[in-house]
Amino acid sequence: MAIEFEDITKEQLEDVAAIFFDCLQIQYKDILPSSIRENFSQSSSLELWRKSFESVPPMKMVGAITDGQLSGFTKYGPNPDHSECGYLASLYVSPSFSRRGIGKALLESALTDLRQYKFTLLWVFASNLPAVKLYESCGFKETGVEQTEPEWGALQIQMQLDNF
Repeated sequence: MAIEFEDITKEQLEDVAAIFFDCLQIQYKDILPSSIRENFSQSSSLELWRKSFESVPPMKMVGAITDGQLSGFTKYGPNPDHSECGYLASLYVSPSFSRRGIGKALLESALTDLRQYKFTLLWVFASNLPAVKLYESCGFKETGVEQTEPEWGALQIQMQLDNF
């Protein structure tokens, strides 16, 4: 199975939103409260990703193409709070493509670009053990900082990768 990477375009945002929505409903079923997941629809997911696509400062969005279709995506770039820090904002893989190495391939691709920063930060849901293990396998370590944002209703942990 070959994975190709390409920058996400506006025309692909419906596919991005569909992957995000499917992840919320399937992979996050035991991670996020049902009341949070039920607040999302295909259209609200699309609106969220349209706004995210146009964020300032701009971040790079890269998609994984597998068997001719978008199978996952990541969003990353400079951390707006720390000029010498990179930030991995999102990484999602379609549930129909999970466990095929796409997440790791997307992460490694993003980390190649993020090496220009002294370190890279990310937030991950503490109970998303497959994601935590993925990040640890690439050298990320927990920083000890935690948060629970009201819009997600689940504990998140911060992880950091030193790039030097």
